[in-house]
Amino acid sequence: MTEIIEKTKFQQLISFISKYRFICFMILIIILKHLLLTGLPIFAHPGADHDDGMMVKMAESLMNGRWLGDYNELTLVKGLFFPLFLAINGLFGIPYSISVPGFYTIACVLFIFGTKKLFKNELPLYILFAVLMFMPISFANETFTRVYRNSLIAGQVLMIAGSLVALYLNRFEKNKILIIWSLLSGLAVASLWHSREDGIWIIPLTLGVLLISGMTILVKKELSKKEKVKKGLIVSLPIVILICTTVLISTINYGVYGVYTTNELNDSNYTKTIKLIYSVEATEAVHNVSVPRSSMEKIYAATPSLNAIRDEIDASMDRWSWYDQA
Repeated sequence: MTEIIEKTKFQQLISFISKYRFICFMILIIILKHLLLTGLPIFAHPGADHDDGMMVKMAESLMNGRWLGDYNELTLVKGLFFPLFLAINGLFGIPYSISVPGFYTIACVLFIFGTKKLFKNELPLYILFAVLMFMPISFANETFTRVYRNSLIAGQVLMIAGSLVALYLNRFEKNKILIIWSLLSGLAVASLWHSREDGIWIIPLTLGVLLISGMTILVKKELSKKEKVKKGLIVSLPIVILICTTVLISTINYGVYGVYTTNELNDSNYTKTIKLIYSVEATEAVHNVSVPRSSMEKIYAATPSLNAIRDEIDASMDRWSWYDQA
């Protein structure tokens, strides 16, 4: 009797694995990947006030309820998302060595489920998932092992691509399914947009997918006008989420610092000033230098306000020149 029961359980297990073989494969790959990451060293440059050090200080301020800390020339030059990610890790006691690989793993899973309709059978999905999970960048120095925003970028790109593809592929499916992918797309796009100040490159892809999806919904004869409106509104959710998060962060920054922007590099008086500085023609060309000393001399002569802080600017340029040669 016991043997029969055990045989039945074994048969049920085999049947379960056969039915959900791809899910089981994914679980095995995830376990193997995270075992390989055990003991992988994590490091940061605490003295890098423009990079690692800044991110950690901003995260500590968030955890202590002080928003991004005291306002200075560095407070609003980089995105909020990575410090927020660190703060959440700290609040819930999640080790960085688990949260970053976990974030990338979730991104790989989302990408696979978002794109699986592109394939007629599961075989390419096995290969694609394994390749993504063992991508060298997910073990690399200066990305996943460094406490800096670059550790999340690969995962964010996978999330954006996977969810946008899924949004397009499911545009004629039930609205509940479409809402899920639309929300995921919006959150993924917003996370990258608020991670880097150069996130503008994701906008053409996002707008392109949303416009194509919206147009194909509009011309679909089988859909009623009411259904077209519903689906059109759902497809627009990523843009709504991006705008809402931008307004929210800008509003908080205005309340705390008196500056209505998410990033002073992209939208502030600094942005206007640096564009004017870049427009000054240099006397000589210096490799990899956008504003050489000759341009600064012209600017000092024409701008009393900048000339008044000439010593500080020159000292900063000397310091960065030393770093470049070190």
